[in-house]
Amino acid sequence: MAFPVSKLNNIRFADDCLIRVRDTKRQSEITDKNLRADNVSGAFGVSEHWDVTGMTVIIVDDVATTGATLHEAAVALYKAGASKVLCIALAGNRSAKNAEPF
Repeated sequence: MAFPVSKLNNIRFADDCLIRVRDTKRQSEITDKNLRADNVSGAFGVSEHWDVTGMTVIIVDDVATTGATLHEAAVALYKAGASKVLCIALAGNRSAKNAEPF
């Protein structure tokens, strides 16, 4: 999903930057938001082939349900030195309330 957008905007594409450092259950199989957060806690790291120090990184995900996966991916990037992490999801299950942005 992110590859065509990166090409159109001349942004470096890094599908191998984030790596899974521990096995987890599928998030779609877990309904409780706290258990979802626990499931992916500490699950990601940054590949030794990438230096994200000082970079702005955009994470693209297909679905954001509770945001736990995006949060943990962002934590890993910040720990590796990224200066800003932006998250984009193509779908979600959250309803906007009172004109609140998603």
